[in-house]
Amino acid sequence: MVHKSFSFVRWEICDFVGPSYSASYAAPPPQYIPMSQPSAPADGLLGITNAASLPTPPSSGLSRPVSPLSIESPAQRPAEGGELVLLDKNGIRIVFDARYVQDTLHLRAKFSNASTAPMMGLELKIAVPKSMKLTMEPQSADTIPPQSTNAVIQLVHIANPTKTDVRIRYQVNYEQNGVTMEQSGMFDEFPKPPA
Repeated sequence: MVHKSFSFVRWEICDFVGPSYSASYAAPPPQYIPMSQPSAPADGLLGITNAASLPTPPSSGLSRPVSPLSIESPAQRPAEGGELVLLDKNGIRIVFDARYVQDTLHLRAKFSNASTAPMMGLELKIAVPKSMKLTMEPQSADTIPPQSTNAVIQLVHIANPTKTDVRIRYQVNYEQNGVTMEQSGMFDEFPKPPA
């Protein structure tokens, strides 16, 4: 296991993902801060800042939440992938909102719980091919409340300079009713990189 000094731990882990992948997971999640409270900008890939620090335009009667995934400049229209279902099993559902900005795939992972018991100690691990660079921001919470939809959010960025099709290996861990649960698999249904 090789640790590097980033805000996330990056390592090569053969028994989880195989020798041609690298993996990351976020540091322990911070306490949830509602979007209405201002916070300091957090520079991510390509200088995207925390949505809470962005100025809000005058209201036109219709409100739409602003997220880093909805920010784009006219010269950099992202390729959109819409909502992609990563996992829907045993009550846990994880979907990605996916879009490209230049050569980086930005994912917004949304976690839901259809069961009647909370899912605690939630952790998502993702591995990508070595030609790509993975950055995972902390989750908004580590517990998915029972019978909730999109209750936990996590931003994931995959830099893809070679513009090859993105494929990931994932592992989701959580505890429910005193039992440790693990779901894992591969996923490659992302939008094609822009030419």
